[in-house]
Amino acid sequence: MWVTVSIILSAACAIGVILGCCTFSVPGYTGPASDHFDGKRFYNQDNADRQGFFTFLKWIITRDAPEWHKMPALKNHPQMPQRVGPGKLHLTFINHSTFLIQMDGLNILTDPLWSDRTSPVSFTGPQRVQQPGVLLEELPPIDAVVLSHNHYDHLDVPTLKIIAARHKPRIFVGLGNRALLNKAGIENVREMDWWDQAPLSDTVGLSFVPAKHFSNRGICDHNKTLWGGFVFESAAGAVYFAGDTGFGKHFAQIATRFKNLRLALLP
Repeated sequence: MWVTVSIILSAACAIGVILGCCTFSVPGYTGPASDHFDGKRFYNQDNADRQGFFTFLKWIITRDAPEWHKMPALKNHPQMPQRVGPGKLHLTFINHSTFLIQMDGLNILTDPLWSDRTSPVSFTGPQRVQQPGVLLEELPPIDAVVLSHNHYDHLDVPTLKIIAARHKPRIFVGLGNRALLNKAGIENVREMDWWDQAPLSDTVGLSFVPAKHFSNRGICDHNKTLWGGFVFESAAGAVYFAGDTGFGKHFAQIATRFKNLRLALLP
């Protein structure tokens, strides 16, 4: 009986918490329809959709989640150059989906995450068990930040506010994500659609590429902003940062368009 009551209470609490997350939903993109936007929501190339809310709720309640144990903090952090020269490439993995890509004189940060929790609130939600491999204050000057999508473990507003204040980088996001950053006081944000290109310098180019995923900050903004990956091109070769993605035809499309891929950073 107590097991049944516990499950019912857990379900009720989960529903209340998740429904309350409408507070954290974002307005989303407004613009003309396309082959991956119906005028209200974005969708994947193969039109794959995520499971419904109650399927997700059932998984939360019944899953056998392993326990994650706290890991000791690193004693020795990796040493990285302040910058690399023309035609050079240096990569540092920091944590989760955060990489420092140093290529052809530029320093690029992907999905920067230094917060203790990935949650709309600071007192609950997924909590890190391993400290980042590089301290935030140890970063070299950051020229550009790319954000693959708006989930809390990839778009970490507290971290972004610190980086924006210290480094004043250009920030590149998918369609509909600029408003969230501007609301937090973060400027110099450029939105991109799939296959859009932007120069990072005279020698480094950036492309926003498709991914198979979804977006939301709450439950009322499902797929209202665009997700994707990035390809960086320079004399050092091309680097593909996938963000979060399932397997799909976009991998072949990316390989066809970018013949000089040297490195792929996959989830």
